[in-house]
Amino acid sequence: MKRAQHKRWRAAAYLVSYGVSRVVPRRVGEWIGDTASGLAHALKARERQDVRNNMAVVLGLPTESAKVCRAAELVYKNFGRTCVDLLYEIQSPRLPIPTNIHFENLKLLDEAVAAGRGVILLGAHSGSWELGALALASRGYSIMAPVQAPAGKWVSVLYHRERSRFGLHALHPGQSLIKCIKALKSGGILGLLGDRKFESAAIRTNFMGRPADLPVGPARMALMSGAAVVSVSIRSDSTQGSYRLKFHEKKTYSKKPGDDKTEELQCWITGQLEMLIKEAPEQWFCFENVWGSGTRPVK
Repeated sequence: MKRAQHKRWRAAAYLVSYGVSRVVPRRVGEWIGDTASGLAHALKARERQDVRNNMAVVLGLPTESAKVCRAAELVYKNFGRTCVDLLYEIQSPRLPIPTNIHFENLKLLDEAVAAGRGVILLGAHSGSWELGALALASRGYSIMAPVQAPAGKWVSVLYHRERSRFGLHALHPGQSLIKCIKALKSGGILGLLGDRKFESAAIRTNFMGRPADLPVGPARMALMSGAAVVSVSIRSDSTQGSYRLKFHEKKTYSKKPGDDKTEELQCWITGQLEMLIKEAPEQWFCFENVWGSGTRPVK
């Protein structure tokens, strides 16, 4: 019930934000985004505590410490800013080509694509992942990604239209697995966020030094298809008003009969997720306690 209500509120907020971004100047939109994110941080006490719990684990500090509280506040502010950036980038009637995104180690992706076995771009709910897809589309890359179905018909239509315009082909629950494997075996690129469990199967793993349930989909799909897994991050640099899209490491496994490499690959994936998140904790946009409601905060 709580998650369904959250989806409805998020869908309504998206519709309002999308409409506002079409009629007000960007500077006004940024002020609105800062105000809305500040209100969310102030009013959503339970969610704010979950974010603080996450920050405490990542930073290794007490939950109520000043640094943790400040990091949690920045999570809200940065999320508002990335949403505003994305909304204004997609206003162009043609495919926009972002000039404020700097690529780093793009050759790693090109090498994986050239191998012809498909590529899984592994990321976390960190930074503007959809803006990253937009930047890659501007360079001719086409990306598929499973997404949660938004609440409401009109929001679903709008999500699909805008995502497909800038090169992100959304796969909804129920159609994801078969299409993902087929796309990978055809040499396609699949974007997956591996730091939060939704409806997909999960595996218990040691995440940031604590047991957590993370989606096992990226590891299984890589093994089933033979695709390379490439870890990627997109970070905002508020001082420069730009983003950095960085490709970090590549891993390839081939599944052999009787040789289950799932846990081994998942261990590597978990390590990559930890690295991506610790690189900029205040840009990790995870508003639920990853380690569960029973997880003790850091004392």
